[in-house]
Amino acid sequence: STSGQYAVQLLQAAGYRKILATASPKHHAFLKSIGATDTFDYNNPNLSSDVAKAVGGNGKVPIVIDCIATESTLKALADIVSPTGTAAILMPIKKSNTITVKQASDFIPGIPEDNAPFAKTVKTLNVRTFTFLQDTYLRDNLAPKIIPDLLKSGVVLPNRFRLLDQGTLKDRIVEGLDLLRNNKISGEKVVVKVSA
Repeated sequence: STSGQYAVQLLQAAGYRKILATASPKHHAFLKSIGATDTFDYNNPNLSSDVAKAVGGNGKVPIVIDCIATESTLKALADIVSPTGTAAILMPIKKSNTITVKQASDFIPGIPEDNAPFAKTVKTLNVRTFTFLQDTYLRDNLAPKIIPDLLKSGVVLPNRFRLLDQGTLKDRIVEGLDLLRNNKISGEKVVVKVSA
């Protein structure tokens, strides 16, 4: 995800020396090139034991960030986060196990208290990325100043993208929507060229 790619790079810039990332194997080399020290296949049934081997000690991770936020990713993180750790979840949670949802009722606005996958001792942070415009500082600084400065300085690299520039505008939009709705795109953003 875009958030995940930026999180890896910002953690590296902040001085973290052990940055673990989960993704499909085809993205592992890229994630390591931008700062991940260890990568894991999120579909691996041995994910928690593989992470435990990589971190050593008690095998638990003190801080986890879920940039996908599906019910299955929350359960996977609950298995690896330290009982006294922190879990940041990019809201909303998707009820399905894919990032594509068909309707608003497929979203959960926060971690349900009656069915939370995390131990009660884990601090959870519900990160609402789409509400940043409500914060005056973020509205005035994040997109117009902070992100451009991070990109210009090379602290973060822009996301890879797939440019749709063939056919009519309608054809390009339909193709882009098809890619997104059917999970046919991975590791890159869809960019539709508006004018010829």
